[in-house]
Amino acid sequence: MNNRLAPWLMTVAAISSFDMPSVSWGAPRRRSVTRDRLPSWDATSKPSISVLERPTADTVMISWRDACTGHYGYQKWRLFTTRKRGVCALSGQPIEIGDSVFAPQLLGSAPGNAAAMVLAACIDAARPAPPRQPESPGFDPGFRFRPW
Repeated sequence: MNNRLAPWLMTVAAISSFDMPSVSWGAPRRRSVTRDRLPSWDATSKPSISVLERPTADTVMISWRDACTGHYGYQKWRLFTTRKRGVCALSGQPIEIGDSVFAPQLLGSAPGNAAAMVLAACIDAARPAPPRQPESPGFDPGFRFRPW
């Protein structure tokens, strides 16, 4: 055997002897946070919500400001069909099981407003206004909403 190949063969043998965990590519991944386990959103909180943009039909970018749940300046919310009742954070309307709602995207740790939901119809009705020039009277950089 060639002496130059011996170190490589020993390395390959060492690597193959490690115990590797089996990977099941077909099994569903467990998320760090599941929406079903979140407590219901406290509707007594009065957030100031601005719809910033609508990049796709299934996503909306929202600015959320609230003393209880925090400030999220540019937060992605996703459309889904809810499996529990709640209250629309934007309009205060009741949300029933099976309604189309937007909720904060959950990646990693849950944000303070993770349990909040907004009815899709309210987002559709509250399209952001086109930006005005800063020198125009009544300049408002975003279309702001204050529920209730």
